[in-house]
Amino acid sequence: MFAPLLHWIYDRKVPLLACVLCVALSFPLASRFLFSGEDAVLRMSAGPNFTRRHAVADYVRRQAEANGLSIQLIENAGSEDCLQRLKRGELDAALVSSGVVVPDDQDIRVLAAAHV
Repeated sequence: MFAPLLHWIYDRKVPLLACVLCVALSFPLASRFLFSGEDAVLRMSAGPNFTRRHAVADYVRRQAEANGLSIQLIENAGSEDCLQRLKRGELDAALVSSGVVVPDDQDIRVLAAAHV
């Protein structure tokens, strides 16, 4: 009765073992992700805090906060500094001036151009 099943399992032991290991490893990884207790915070900059870009970024931050998303606004020297911080991984998003040359980088994407 179980002979065909045992033969099937024996013939596919390597893929089945790989599946079992993947499932076994997914539980601790998923629990670490789901139950870490840390809120995700988006790190964003728009340059100095006296610019119009910073005012727009602050408005976006307030709207996001009202909808459950935390954004940390980080002040810096300007658009070029924002791009350098993006490349180093210190920022997740940035509002930069038009006309700034965005470096040809695999990790930086221009999402939109807006007239403020």
